[in-house]
Amino acid sequence: MSISDSEIRDLSKDEIIEKYHQIKLSRDRVFAVTSHDLRSPFSGLLGISEMLSKNVSSFSPEDLQEYISTIHESLQNTYNLIENLFEWGRIERNKLEKTIELIPLKLILEEILNNLGTFFTDKDIELEHDYDEQQIVSANSRMLEFVLKNFLTNAVKYSARGSSVSICCIKNGSNDEIQVIDRGVGISSENQSKLFKPEFSWKRHGTEGEAGTGLGLLASSRFAEYFNAEIRVSSAEAEGSTFSLILPAPLS
Repeated sequence: MSISDSEIRDLSKDEIIEKYHQIKLSRDRVFAVTSHDLRSPFSGLLGISEMLSKNVSSFSPEDLQEYISTIHESLQNTYNLIENLFEWGRIERNKLEKTIELIPLKLILEEILNNLGTFFTDKDIELEHDYDEQQIVSANSRMLEFVLKNFLTNAVKYSARGSSVSICCIKNGSNDEIQVIDRGVGISSENQSKLFKPEFSWKRHGTEGEAGTGLGLLASSRFAEYFNAEIRVSSAEAEGSTFSLILPAPLS
């Protein structure tokens, strides 16, 4: 949440103080995540790799496969965290061009799902589609991909094995609203209010112990706001969640 010189001139003293307070909270949150959630996986990886390097011949193929799977999962989680930190940094420093494009929704979703690889199949999650395959949306492609990838990753993380996740696109007035719907553990109303606020560090593990920092949703919220889009959440504990990205109507 950076502030340009022109924005500063339009703010009152109290508004400037509040803006900089929010900036400090955001930076404190990033430093906290970096120092703990980024360092912790490497400690585990170093331990496993050291053990394997010294005793690899003593492990059965099954044990080796388990260790390799653990390494892969840890690296994937770490990569996602670094990606979230990188994008957040670009937003905070106003390093993104505010370009808006006309994007075929089907194509960008296919690209996202290809990048997620076996994320759905590994947990036996069925992906359902409910949108016009000819749907064109107006958005920044980088923002759209980043936000929807976080939505889908969280939907799988907090869903039970063998359940389903849905992607919908509906009209919300003159805007397009893309929804990712899961039937998972849900979020209480109290915790929903903490999701997009840097002063709170709310996080929870997935249904199979998957790591979570909460940073992805916070960065997604900043990203969407930067491009005049909006994120909304509707959820109840044990009933699943709907995360919505509302895209502004194209300028005529």
